Amino acid sequence: MPLPLNTALKAPWRVRTPWLLDQSGRVIILRGVNLAYKKAPFYPPDLSYEDLWALKQWGFSVIRLAIFWEAIEPEPGQYNLAYLVQIQRIIDWAAQCGIYVLVDMHQDLFSVAFGGVGAPRWAVRDRGLTFRPTTQHWALNYYSGAVSAAFEEFWQDPQLQRSFAETWRVVIRSVGQSSNVLGFDLFNEPWSGPSPLPASFERRVLTGFYLRLMTELLPDNPDRLFTVGSAFLVGAGAPGGLGPLPGIPNVGYAFHAYALTQRVMIQARDRVISNGWTSLLGEFGASDDLKALETITAQADCFNLGWCYWTYCSGPKPTILDEPTGEPEQLLLQADGTPRPKIQYLARIYALALAGTPQKMHYEPRTGRFYLFWHPDPALDVPTHIVIPSYVKERFYGKGLRWQGSEGLTVLYEPEWDHLLVYCHTLGTAHLELSPR
Repeated sequence: MPLPLNTALKAPWRVRTPWLLDQSGRVIILRGVNLAYKKAPFYPPDLSYEDLWALKQWGFSVIRLAIFWEAIEPEPGQYNLAYLVQIQRIIDWAAQCGIYVLVDMHQDLFSVAFGGVGAPRWAVRDRGLTFRPTTQHWALNYYSGAVSAAFEEFWQDPQLQRSFAETWRVVIRSVGQSSNVLGFDLFNEPWSGPSPLPASFERRVLTGFYLRLMTELLPDNPDRLFTVGSAFLVGAGAPGGLGPLPGIPNVGYAFHAYALTQRVMIQARDRVISNGWTSLLGEFGASDDLKALETITAQADCFNLGWCYWTYCSGPKPTILDEPTGEPEQLLLQADGTPRPKIQYLARIYALALAGTPQKMHYEPRTGRFYLFWHPDPALDVPTHIVIPSYVKERFYGKGLRWQGSEGLTVLYEPEWDHLLVYCHTLGTAHLELSPR
């Protein structure tokens, strides 16, 4: 019987721009959700193994798991290892369900000192400015003088950055050694401070910050994937300016897309190619707008992108895991613990591991049909691995599955499997179509 997901992909990962490859050389495309709990205890206390198993049934293969500097280093040089034990427990549950984990050092509004989350209070340098929160959308608080000052002080303070790097070392030593840890997302949605131009900030400040941080972490983690995020406004379509990170072999661009999504994806593709990276759509969605979700997931298929939807809710009660920034429509689950209608666009058939180069992937959420075009790599004697979520099987494939495609394909599938394996012995472009009987 084919291997489960947690052993189907072979670490360590390596980047061959623009793709992420597993050890066998297959192109890896992961799909999943964000998991964040933005108040004490800074991990979802009601989360259980059953929650992770439900994600597996929806076809998800990755979670972007938020951790918080203030939870790890509440006082200078004092590390809360008990917190990281709880994070490790979630990582272990994910491994048992065949789910990979991108560990995300998360922040919003820099710190709880500004009604947000992220840095501990001792790391806040607000220049004595008074924080006056807006009663409008939470993100407008980024424009507060106190918040901008705290970010600018962080970008300019070598000691604060050394403390941040040491916190990452503690994290990687504590929870980063599990085989299902995909990599480390170094800083969520950096803010440019008083500068209104994120491209200039990324060129002048953020690229250097990432390079210094990864240079410190790389000697102990030479084969690990480190992902970088763009400035906050780039996820809404503003131009970015992140530059190459010389000497860092495996870099991912975990960009976000909340507006002008096709433009954001095109900019991300160009950034990845010019800098020699790979990419993952680290956040999108946060909405019950089904038309918008249908559009962005189709766009991600066109770009052969992995992604993590924002955000997942655990437990049978209406817990908003992304407090203080969350609204109920961001969540994947309803108050009774069942998925919201958006699941029909998020739970989809996709190529998790491709023995070749992806050309085009398309899933039809109204019919369950799936189309895949790729250039097989004759040097790879491993199968292409296609995820068929239990949700999709129950909805469309109750009477069975029909496939057709190029000559030279060998397809392995059993009705009880949540995936399909394809061996390809053809030259040129291969194609495969899956449809319900």
